[in-house]
Amino acid sequence: DGTYDEDLLAGLDRFMAELGRRGMTAVLYFNNSCDWSGGYVHYVKRVTGADSPSFWDWEDYHDYCAPMFTNRDVQEAYLGHIRNIVSRVNSETGVAYKDDPAIFSWQLANEPRAFGQEPDVLVNFIDHEAKLIKSLDPNHQVTTGSEGMWGCNEDSVLCRRIHEIPEIDYM
Repeated sequence: DGTYDEDLLAGLDRFMAELGRRGMTAVLYFNNSCDWSGGYVHYVKRVTGADSPSFWDWEDYHDYCAPMFTNRDVQEAYLGHIRNIVSRVNSETGVAYKDDPAIFSWQLANEPRAFGQEPDVLVNFIDHEAKLIKSLDPNHQVTTGSEGMWGCNEDSVLCRRIHEIPEIDYM
């Protein structure tokens, strides 16, 4: 619903401030196709109310995550998260994340996968995400977070397509 635990975000702000003081940078990722950090299942559950099957029950998990790419409400919840974080102003430094030199890049997700969707569905979703981030923050690089061929169902054409999106800076 767009509400956040400000204590957790203050912790992220402090972490980013400390990285900056040390001349270090971070890759901040927005999502995860695995369930251990919330990930796609968080958005699907929030919108549909359905409980997630085990990540290890791959076929059911795979089907459960599909609305990430097909359900507008699920997508909008996720894209709202991107807007909130990229537009955030660090409470420790007063620097907007989009201007923070301690951010090396934004990562769309840890190991994004199509979860059985047609390749065009994943390409279009990644294209939309990357364009949104670059529209909010032209100062930082964007990466998919893909595992390469493994994360693209061993499909070299799909792997190339998602990494040739102009707003994707590196693989």
